[in-house]
Amino acid sequence: MNRKQKILLLVSVILFITAGLYPNWLKKYEDYEPYRTYSEPIGRHLIFSPPPTPNSDVISFIKSRLTSFTFINITRLLIEWAIIVFPTAVLFFIFKTTEEKNKLGLSHD
Repeated sequence: MNRKQKILLLVSVILFITAGLYPNWLKKYEDYEPYRTYSEPIGRHLIFSPPPTPNSDVISFIKSRLTSFTFINITRLLIEWAIIVFPTAVLFFIFKTTEEKNKLGLSHD
């Protein structure tokens, strides 16, 4: 592994861990009569301290009769991780030196 690859790998690991430590959260509301759900993004928060539940305005009062859940937006987290991993893999291969490519039989020189 050359210097460019090491730097790329280090930056990618830091981004990957940061995305996991500060994920996007969702608040989901459920009403059972009639049954319907509503979810809203509530931003990024540290994974060890979920976002607080707001309860100071009229909207919160209306929503208080509904069942609510706060959870991590897994779909968005997986997309973020994919956006980090796939370009990293491509750049890792592009940053290979000519000697490393020769060992793999990929160079046409």
